[in-house]
Amino acid sequence: DDIHYKGGCLLIENFGWASTMLSYSSRPPDPLLAGDVRWRDLWLTRLENQPFLAPLWLKHQHRDAYWKRGSICEDYSAIQAAVLSIGGWHDGYRNTISHLVANIEAPVKGIVGPWIHKYPHYAAPEPRLGFLQEALRWWDRWLKDIDTGVDADPAYRAYVMDSERPARWHPERPGRWVAEPVWPSPDIKTQEVELIAEGSKPAVVASPQSCGLAGGEYFPFTFGPELPGDQRPDDALSVCFDQPVLT
Repeated sequence: DDIHYKGGCLLIENFGWASTMLSYSSRPPDPLLAGDVRWRDLWLTRLENQPFLAPLWLKHQHRDAYWKRGSICEDYSAIQAAVLSIGGWHDGYRNTISHLVANIEAPVKGIVGPWIHKYPHYAAPEPRLGFLQEALRWWDRWLKDIDTGVDADPAYRAYVMDSERPARWHPERPGRWVAEPVWPSPDIKTQEVELIAEGSKPAVVASPQSCGLAGGEYFPFTFGPELPGDQRPDDALSVCFDQPVLT
């Protein structure tokens, strides 16, 4: 999961993040660190060799060695440090937390709230979380060997959001916190659902490229109208499967 491709589709963040990185990596060195004379030469060298990452990323549209070298899931056993993974349901990395908790052999805990791509002590939608306090408890335990009680924390804590009418922004999401002592949870079962009954004709997917415009930003992080809104226009352009209510 990242900002480049999802389900075989090119994400718009592929261009946005490439532009952001270009602005970041084009900045001059700090003269206090690089020296009053040397900083300018370093800066010019940096600018002359500055890559624009968007074309490079477009050359790697499959999961090849370029992506695998930086992907945690290629070798979870390489992670030997204790990990506290925190994320949000409105964040692009929402799946990462459960994957890490399920696969890392080192001490690991996970927390998922209703947040966008921000630190949870000031993120939204609310409710927020005392991230600094949680981080301090974790670091005191694993860096200073102080018993802070984190060993007894649930393996996976998540905020279950109640259903609400769609809106491009939610300052707060009603819901409740749940906790699982182990993850994957033995209380969660997989249920397979057939979209097309056996013997039926195949469904043809031929949606126009405008389908998906109501889906919101893939990586919302501006505290503004970036969440999925009323998606009925997208629904009208999509192949839909109507079935009895799941129980």
